[in-house]
Amino acid sequence: MLVGASTMAYLELSPARAIERLTELGVRVVELSYDNFLQSRVRELQELEVVAEVVSTSGLANFSVHLPYDNLDPSPPGVRSAIRRFSRWARVLGSVEVSHYVVHLPNLPPSPRSVDVAAAYLVRVAEAVEPTPVAVENSSSSTSFGTKAVELAEVLSKVGLGRVYACLDVGHANIVREPLRRYSETLGSRVRVLHIHDNDGLRDLHLPLGVGTLDLGELAEVVERTRPEKLIAEVACRGLERCDVELRQTLSVLESLVSRVRTL
Repeated sequence: MLVGASTMAYLELSPARAIERLTELGVRVVELSYDNFLQSRVRELQELEVVAEVVSTSGLANFSVHLPYDNLDPSPPGVRSAIRRFSRWARVLGSVEVSHYVVHLPNLPPSPRSVDVAAAYLVRVAEAVEPTPVAVENSSSSTSFGTKAVELAEVLSKVGLGRVYACLDVGHANIVREPLRRYSETLGSRVRVLHIHDNDGLRDLHLPLGVGTLDLGELAEVVERTRPEKLIAEVACRGLERCDVELRQTLSVLESLVSRVRTL
């Protein structure tokens, strides 16, 4: 199990500079967050070219990417627009090795009829970034399809592609009151990635572990049961020195957790 961090830790930095900051801190497993694009307002494709240059020389052990999530219109034109955008991202980043792309589902209602739409969407995303795997993330909204473990399980079963699996965002689960163990029991080994951050149970605050209401004992159970490939700290803060401290604290907790699980 690899432990790493999202560039979200340094929201005040551009995507490429945030990667550099993480490597300066000694982090070798990095996930590129779309939030850095939103916050820094850089030109998307031009910045991705800079990101590719930085990654190619940074000596990272593992690099993953969170695809844009601000175009989640489930209509055919909306889906076509999102897929074209994802294809451009994959093309620009084609010179570096990306372990997986994280993606959100479109804005669909929590209905059985949404399963087929979501599955078809994931198939198209997988084709757009082929051959890199896709990790679909659980939603933070209780009014959206893809919040519950059973919904993700149904979609993944419908997709049936080995390159599409689950990214469990434990902070999102904490907000919608879906027990973490329900994801591990329902999805099992299909959970390959964990996004880890804390909150107050109401808002998606991306706090360091232990600051909010996330049950750390339940988190440990999920890690033990699913044994994911990667645990990504998705802590967000302001102020570089403060971010260094908060990120180190969360990474230390995760490293200890992984070490305990490995000995079981």
